[in-house]
Parts: sequence; C-alpha cells; structure tokens
Amino acid sequence: MKSFVRQEQAVEIQRFFDIDTDDPQEVEALKDLLRSLFAPGQALFFSGIREQSFTPAEERAVLRRYVPAYCQQYGRYAVVGGVDQERFHGCGALPFNEATLAFIFRLWDYFLHLTVFAPKPAFTWPDFVATKGLFFQKTTPPLGSLHANVLDVLLEKDADGTLLQVSRRV
Repeated sequence: MKSFVRQEQAVEIQRFFDIDTDDPQEVEALKDLLRSLFAPGQALFFSGIREQSFTPAEERAVLRRYVPAYCQQYGRYAVVGGVDQERFHGCGALPFNEATLAFIFRLWDYFLHLTVFAPKPAFTWPDFVATKGLFFQKTTPPLGSLHANVLDVLLEKDADGTLLQVSRRV
C-alpha cells in the first residue's frame, strides 16, 4: 500500500493506493488509521452506492442480507434510491467500536463506492437521509461540502477497492 498527501484549500487529502484487503497487515494498518480518525462510541454515517461487482456473487448475496440486518440491529439503515437489488444507494449509521471497525471491511466488499464520516451533532440522521447520502458526492475540492457544522474527516473508497482517500480539515 502506497500513499501521498497534498493540501488543497485548508483540506489535507491523503490517498492510499494499491490496497490489498486480503493482506492482514494492510487491513490492520487501515484499522489503525480509522482508530486514529474516530473515537470509540462516536457516530459514523456511511453512504454506499451499488453492489461491488468484483465481490463473488455468492458473497454479495450473503452481504445483501447481512449489511441491512447488521445496521438495523446496531444502528440504522435506509435504501434511499435505486433501480434493483444490485443498483441502489444505501445509507447507514453505526457507533464506532471494534465491531464496527471490522464491519467497515464488509461494507468495503459490498459497495462499489463507499463514503464514511463522523457527523458533527448539528448534522443528524434525518438530515443525512434527506440528502439521499449524496451530500458529499462529486465535490470540488473534495471537501467542498465539508461545512464546519457537518464533519471534519471524510473517507472515500473507490470502485475497485484499491484506493482510499482520507480528506480532513486542517
């Protein structure tokens, strides 16, 4: 896994390339990164778009049931748009803890595009669902939608799962 950092309009953008989530050392390094960004018990919101076609069909079928059930048991989940069971947009909220940390990698396998952040108190679950989870998509600069009352850190996983961008206010 390689990385580089740049700064753009008071935002530090760190990109991690060539991520191999089958390598336990890389997964542990990513978990350490997440532990450094989020506090235990802190609310995390995520937005996932489409099923990840690189994940085997049998595993996607399991994740299709598991992801919503897990989120509904430990937090919240809503499908906020879509065409069918493979092309949809799901949003969730979970408390950050070791179980959620492991679950994030299940989300990584399930969603084609995944965005994760810890909202500030002013930005609530109903606010997030009302934006259909698209609040952070296609922004220029990457944190153009990062308002002081919403969040300070944004994680975005790309479509093939080998790139993670961490954007944070500096």
